Amino acid sequence: MVTHSARAWNKGDVAERAAEELGVDSQELSDSQYEQYAKSDAFPTRAGSKELNYGLDYPEAFWVNDYATRDGLRTYLKSWYDANGYGGGSAGISYGDSCLVVAYSTSITKGVEQQTSAGGEKLAYDMDANQRTADYILKLKIHRSAGESITEGSSYTTKVYVEDTLPAGLSYVPGSAYWGGTYTQTGEGRQGKIEGGQSLEPTVSANGDGTTTLLWTLDGVKVGTDAVTSLDPIHYACAIGTPGDEKTDVINNQQLLNEARVWGAGEQKHGFSPENANLARLSIQVSKNNAVSLSKISENPVVEIGDAMGFRINVGNNSVNTIDMVAVDSLPFDGDQAGSKFHGTVQVREVRVDNAEALPGVRYYYTCDESLKGKTSIDLKTVDFESDTRWHGLDVGAGGLLEIPDAFEPVAIAAVGELPAATTLKMHLTLVAPNAQPSDRLVNRLTRDGLESDASSSVVSRSLEGIVWHDMDEDGIRADSEVAIDGVSAHLMVLKSGGDPACESDYEPYLVDGREAVVETGEQMDVLTGEAVAYEGGRYRFFNLPAGTFGVLFADGSFSMLGYSASPVDAGDDDSVDSDATVVAERAVDGSLEQAFIGGIDMPEASLMSTVHFDSPYHDLGVFEDAVAPDTGIGVGPAGLLALAFAAAAGVVAYVCWRVR
Repeated sequence: MVTHSARAWNKGDVAERAAEELGVDSQELSDSQYEQYAKSDAFPTRAGSKELNYGLDYPEAFWVNDYATRDGLRTYLKSWYDANGYGGGSAGISYGDSCLVVAYSTSITKGVEQQTSAGGEKLAYDMDANQRTADYILKLKIHRSAGESITEGSSYTTKVYVEDTLPAGLSYVPGSAYWGGTYTQTGEGRQGKIEGGQSLEPTVSANGDGTTTLLWTLDGVKVGTDAVTSLDPIHYACAIGTPGDEKTDVINNQQLLNEARVWGAGEQKHGFSPENANLARLSIQVSKNNAVSLSKISENPVVEIGDAMGFRINVGNNSVNTIDMVAVDSLPFDGDQAGSKFHGTVQVREVRVDNAEALPGVRYYYTCDESLKGKTSIDLKTVDFESDTRWHGLDVGAGGLLEIPDAFEPVAIAAVGELPAATTLKMHLTLVAPNAQPSDRLVNRLTRDGLESDASSSVVSRSLEGIVWHDMDEDGIRADSEVAIDGVSAHLMVLKSGGDPACESDYEPYLVDGREAVVETGEQMDVLTGEAVAYEGGRYRFFNLPAGTFGVLFADGSFSMLGYSASPVDAGDDDSVDSDATVVAERAVDGSLEQAFIGGIDMPEASLMSTVHFDSPYHDLGVFEDAVAPDTGIGVGPAGLLALAFAAAAGVVAYVCWRVR
């Protein structure tokens, strides 16, 4: 496609950047040095290999012609020439004829997946009815360029980036994002369910202006030969406001506008705008008028296996009259209506009423009766809690702690009685799920009459993976045509206490039930159980990792690396296709690769995670066959000697350590 977007620079515009890049004084730059800088990846040319953040990476231009900012594009006149030379044109003689032909462009649309009772798209959310979750969908397409022969064009693989900026008042729900799958609504303003699809957590970044940026990276996207390729959509959920905290909560009639944009690794980095179809905006509105408020807040949205989960309960009477209250906290169970999915049962470790002295007319009850699982306040409106034998009273002890039985596993807890005017019931629950597993999700539901508030905690999952491939051209960059290698052993290593992450000798094998965690490429392992199963060709994966710093040691498995050398480390600027492992052992017989190592792979603590799943995907090793001289054992392949020397040198710098004792 011919893009109507252009910029032009003179030497003065780029002098400072060029001088900094080349390490010279800006006053001493020669024309050849300017040319060297302009042709390098340091200058953000669209023809280079560097992926750009349009509008931030470019130097300020003295002339800009852009669709989103310049009205002249609508009357743009292409430069023309006749027998006398340059005749005219909107852009002038120097830069008016430039154009870029690219293979494809991307587009995005954004919508709300929930529907109203009338069947329309839900764009208004009622806080009084606890409609506190908005389910979004991002629809993505790739367009083959106009003018390119669709019948002759070949399909290829690329990478697509999707970025969504949420306003203050919206927050991402950890674990809710899926690439593909089928959405099912569970209620207006409640989080729906996704069947199928691939769980794909975004990178979540909090911005100084109160907004939040979500970034998804879609690897291995296939661009077909059709004019338009529709990708699987991205589904995700956002929580609205901060229930229970009026200082930061949304207000009546507030508009929550967010915008999403998309770009591909190999496409034109033209401006983001609705006109270019690579930016989509969507706004929802909130209402908040009721005199009775209700909120359930998770103190620990993301937890480790076995960690306690704290929840705060608020039932407020904002009116001038005392009201009768039946507030019911329904404890989570696997497969409940709120969307819980976890292993085992839930135990209640603590129930506390923070302002019990202000609520003399309120009594507290619990039930373990299975027939009352999932029941709401409305279901129990007519129950006489004092006489119903399914319910048992809880006395308030010191500090507002309710006196609960040992091994307490109720299905529901109720607060019943008179709630005075301008008063809020404030309770706290501590839960634990002893047998929960990574990716499990527990949703605790609070109801009062027709109001409902859900809060959830999810058990973190962490994984690391990579690929071993045959680097045919020995450049350290994996091409689509280069094949993956099954059978190389990958040993999971963990950093010793107090160890140096950059020192290979400070790592030790990670043990599962006393055995080393080892797979071959083409396999993946659950490090909770030690079970290894088949995985994608040439790839290895360790999942359900604890927090800590890990490494991977590559060695011979059913595939021998005898006669192979390691590829150059960190070649190019795309970590998803480079080689990361440095040589730590060579064979005495021929100097070929015996072991290679990648260290410093961090798995964060749950308290530092904003998403449920943490995936660290690109810990790769490229190898190539090396011709060997019989007497010397020195590689004499076309690039083998250079690659081996580079990798060995990198290994010395990164992993050989001396200690003074």
